Amino acid sequence: MKVVGVIVEFNPLHTGHLYFLNQVKKLSQADLIIALMSGSFTMRGELSLFDKFEKTRQALQAGVDLVIEFPFCYAVQNADRFAKYAIEFLSLAQIDELWFGSEENSVFKYEEAYKLWENEDCQKKIRNLLDQGFSYKSATASVLHLESNDLLGFCYYREIKKNHRQIEIHTLQRIGTKYDDSLPKEYASSKAIRKNLRLIPSYCPTYVNSQKIFSEDLLYPFLKYRIQTSTPEELRQIFFVEEGLEYKLQKETADSLSQWISSISSKRYTHSRIQRMLCYLLFYITKEQMKEISAEQPNYLRILGYNDLGKNHLKRLKKSCVLYTNLQDGMTPSLDIELKITKTLDLIYHKNLFSEEQKGPIHQKKEIL
Repeated sequence: MKVVGVIVEFNPLHTGHLYFLNQVKKLSQADLIIALMSGSFTMRGELSLFDKFEKTRQALQAGVDLVIEFPFCYAVQNADRFAKYAIEFLSLAQIDELWFGSEENSVFKYEEAYKLWENEDCQKKIRNLLDQGFSYKSATASVLHLESNDLLGFCYYREIKKNHRQIEIHTLQRIGTKYDDSLPKEYASSKAIRKNLRLIPSYCPTYVNSQKIFSEDLLYPFLKYRIQTSTPEELRQIFFVEEGLEYKLQKETADSLSQWISSISSKRYTHSRIQRMLCYLLFYITKEQMKEISAEQPNYLRILGYNDLGKNHLKRLKKSCVLYTNLQDGMTPSLDIELKITKTLDLIYHKNLFSEEQKGPIHQKKEIL
């Protein structure tokens, strides 16, 4: 039985994702597709258009067999940590292959980059660029000669290689518009759709319901309140807040969340890094809490949804790791934070997500392609 893993955000799920899933099934000849999916916030710290339960329903309808949650504290991270934890969770899920989209579509590029990475001269070049004020991402991409998506792919490759994981990597050529393009062609990027939600009917399957979308604008007043009622010392305790950013946070003002992020961002502190920091600030997640979580070796999988094939795989997994099918306080520090985030989103958006955390996984009884 071949089990294939994919790492997804589905923000939102669109026709390009359907193409990707169909090609993975066809080319891998997989018996089972497992998606490790970020929840209501993405790797870059963006609020997802849909909550994690709605995204799970969409993923199952798109043909995924088993949806595993990528918890906030592991997923809202830089590429290195994101990849490290992604591979750890997918190893627990016992995948045989990992498939992802790539600009270059060449595993050989990762092999070459890994050889460079192990060279001390390469590390010195990266450190020199950091000293010049470049972000870690741009410095690493420049030295390894990799584009953004391929830099993340390289991080997956490196984690598998250095930890001797028994997982094969396969890439699929990215199609359609690139991440930063605003004008869609045959396939629209997720970013283009987020910028213009009127594209959803044309570039997303019919079960992606635009009436259920989160608006990030509602987060801004809560963030401002958090910052204005905190002392600089309290702000310094928050994960990702460092080197005087606590003062900049309290000094800068703007009319919207996006403007505020832009006013704080710089060459060293990228837009994504600031977004992540604000997420941790919104939910008041401290450096001390993250130190405790980072010391944990993830030994559990939180199951969001499955079809009958996925349910059968869970019977095999429960022999080797802890499976959480609903959440209660006191399970793990990382899942306690997950509950805290859900309660906060319920408060802001007047949803009933906390009750969904306490239910069993979403069961898609009939696969819909």
